[in-house]
Amino acid sequence: MTLVIGLAATGDALAAPYVGAGQAAIPEGGDRVGPRRDALIKARKAALEAALAELRGVDPAGRKRVLDSASAWTSAYRVLKQSDDGATATVEVEVEIDLPRIEKLLVGVGAPVGGVAPPRLGEVRGEACGDELATGARQLMAARDLASLEGEASAVMNVRLRCEALGEVYQARAHGSRVTISTQVGAEPPIQSTALAFAEDPQAAELEALRRALAELSEIVRKGRDTAISLEIAAPWPAARIRRLERAIGSSIVGVRSVSLGGITPQGAVILRIDGGSTLVAQDLAMRMEALRIPGAPLRILEVRDARRIAATF
Repeated sequence: MTLVIGLAATGDALAAPYVGAGQAAIPEGGDRVGPRRDALIKARKAALEAALAELRGVDPAGRKRVLDSASAWTSAYRVLKQSDDGATATVEVEVEIDLPRIEKLLVGVGAPVGGVAPPRLGEVRGEACGDELATGARQLMAARDLASLEGEASAVMNVRLRCEALGEVYQARAHGSRVTISTQVGAEPPIQSTALAFAEDPQAAELEALRRALAELSEIVRKGRDTAISLEIAAPWPAARIRRLERAIGSSIVGVRSVSLGGITPQGAVILRIDGGSTLVAQDLAMRMEALRIPGAPLRILEVRDARRIAATF
């Protein structure tokens, strides 16, 4: 029997499958439900251990911290095999594990969301939520760069979790859960996200719903923190000219930290992302770009659409 649990799209495109197996002894004449549950927990943890084995440079304390919160990292799983011989319950699972986020949490790989340092995580309160959810939320939020767990920060983020058990879907042998997460930094308006998930047990459903809610919250926060200015360039060919323009903006305009390719519109226009922090505004940047002396055709500003978007030809 193969039971698919919580493997719908969650915004974690880098998650990959890992297999783990677990066993638990069945007491003579005793209940088999508990041993099967224990075997499942061990199987999920074994899959997480297999994923962690691929990482290098992880200190034992960090590895233990992740394994102690194994349920938070293994909520998206499917049961491949489940059996018992009367003495031992055996479960084999395939778990979708977001190893790049775990690596970021443990090793510090990558940059903060939107290039802005996150606030420090403060109080995490749960309403009608399981005991492990607050711990899982802390680790998952740090891995997504939504908040930092330690160190100095200019602000503190407080978190409220609200959980709703939706009961069991008997035909699918799955439990449903709805989780709402609300975050607030200082006096800023709160940001909220809600997600629904199903899993083999209520705790796993709750953690998977949290993971999905955080995926949506990350996108909201990323857009809010993004200070880059988009320069949309019509008729941008040949590509060598765009590379010259990138170098000229990055090296000649004071306040510009980086210039990178942001994408191509359906009409063929190239979008350059110009990062200069919150102090760089589009109107000022447009005037300085028009003053650049670049070999070939000059850059002509067509429109400053708002504080973060400029249209031009080159």
